[in-house]
Amino acid sequence: MKLHRFIGDFYLKIGNLKLKDEELFNQFRNVLKLKLGETIILGDGQMNEGRAVIKSYGRDFIEVEVKEIESNRNEPERQVILYCSMLKRENFELIVQKTTEIGIKEIVPVITERTIKLGFRKDRLQKIIKEAAEQSGRGIVPVLHDPIDLEKAIEVADPGQINIFFDQSGEGIENCKLCVGCLDRSRGRMDC
Repeated sequence: MKLHRFIGDFYLKIGNLKLKDEELFNQFRNVLKLKLGETIILGDGQMNEGRAVIKSYGRDFIEVEVKEIESNRNEPERQVILYCSMLKRENFELIVQKTTEIGIKEIVPVITERTIKLGFRKDRLQKIIKEAAEQSGRGIVPVLHDPIDLEKAIEVADPGQINIFFDQSGEGIENCKLCVGCLDRSRGRMDC
């Protein structure tokens, strides 16, 4: 049986725990219709998770009993930061969701010369990221950064890491400290 997983700002300890989050209360009681005695998993977003049983519903809280706490081992070893051009709403939301599910650690929206959509609903995207992390069994919720322009993205990307920039034309990025065409294999880094 699949257990529902929730990541939040929980202080996990063995024993009773009151959850007073209004959105979580609504999700438990009205959306998922979780019943007393059902087992759930609560994650603290710091790689800890507790298996808990729903004990009672109060007027504006849920009381659970945490039975055991363990470390989440579902995070990939490689820490990947996604720099992605901002796309129209549904497309960008899908990218954020799917990359969260496969283990991206951070998401940086990039504004390029041809970016059309500049509107940015950070609260909505953070909710999508949180739900995708819960659904895929992650131990953390990836960080969503504010949008930056392409030049700034190139500037802040770590030259000690693998950096891949895709351009359909196949042209290199001029004056780029991370240009794939200028990989100096003897030093293991990219220099232009």
